[in-house]
Amino acid sequence: MARQKNNFSPVNSQNNNAIDVTSFVVAFEQPFTPDEVNKFVGLEQSLKKEFPSFNIMSNVSFTFKQNLNGQPVVENPSSGIPNGVLFQKFRGDGKVEWSLQVIGNQIIVNCCNYTRWDEVWEKAKKNIIRIISILENKSNKVAFICLQVMDKFIHNDIESYSYEDIFDEDSHFLNNHIKECDYFWHIHQGWFENKEKSQLNIINITTGAENGNVITLLDNNQRIIFENGMYVEAFKEKIDEVFPVLHENNKKLLKNLLSNVALERVGLS
Repeated sequence: MARQKNNFSPVNSQNNNAIDVTSFVVAFEQPFTPDEVNKFVGLEQSLKKEFPSFNIMSNVSFTFKQNLNGQPVVENPSSGIPNGVLFQKFRGDGKVEWSLQVIGNQIIVNCCNYTRWDEVWEKAKKNIIRIISILENKSNKVAFICLQVMDKFIHNDIESYSYEDIFDEDSHFLNNHIKECDYFWHIHQGWFENKEKSQLNIINITTGAENGNVITLLDNNQRIIFENGMYVEAFKEKIDEVFPVLHENNKKLLKNLLSNVALERVGLS
């Protein structure tokens, strides 16, 4: 019997894409100050409609010692000073739909219900701007930004699975060895997009079995690194330039990695 080809679907097919999670990260050179963290905490009520769930993050410190029997025991556990906040919105099935986390030296916006770039980016940008606009330490520069996109494909017949269904067999991002690995393989690679080494691109590809299906995960993590840092006011003017560059690079990568059928199913053909 001939193999049934292309027996797969993107995880977010209702929105014509395979994106499971998209993360927007802005990292600063220094951690946020206690006064700034208090300001983040103060956003709870104003963000209640957009993010009904709210948690204060803090460091937890403890020490390990051995008892008389030589077994490890925890001594003096204590919760530290709050160092961040987590705002979340959940879907009806209990899974996170959107989150805004500000912790340490990073602002992280996660979208788990990706529709279109313009729509998702506007909401992510609004929340990033909302946080950086209340920062008090004006000397704390932005060190780098990151766009992480996790694509997921589900092949619902292990027996008929072939990597060529989802991937372009001639893609230079793949190697010949995976042709011998059935549906258990992993590729991790990274490169700089320019000679200045200011733009880093990392791709993790993993396939494996789960509940009778073959799951393929494509984790693309891109960074733009500001060598001398960028002041917040300058970054606010550049934010609409830098993140869309990473978005376009992600699409370019997929077009050089996926099969024609997969590209069609995620709206990139």
